[in-house]
Amino acid sequence: MRIAVWTIRRKQVALAAQLALAAAVLGVLAFAPPDRGEMLLIPLDGSPVSSALLKPLPLVAERPGPLPGSLLVFGSSEGLFLQLLRQGVLILSAPQPLCGASHSGG
Repeated sequence: MRIAVWTIRRKQVALAAQLALAAAVLGVLAFAPPDRGEMLLIPLDGSPVSSALLKPLPLVAERPGPLPGSLLVFGSSEGLFLQLLRQGVLILSAPQPLCGASHSGG
């Protein structure tokens, strides 16, 4: 009887781990920056993202983001993830429910 209970618990733990992994992968995919489009820059040190950081990058500032110090930008994210991370900035996609509609729509 004890072996059967152990087997059931092991299966439950394995199922929970698989579900957690699937949820994590979906979360990463949902917030992965697009190759081109609107993105959210989030400072990891709490200080606002500076416009000087954007000058050498293929990104154009649009407006402040929903998080303190964050910035919504438009452009190409190709090869920028690690470069920005080294500078203390996380680049993510800008989901409409979190960041609102773009101002370009009128």
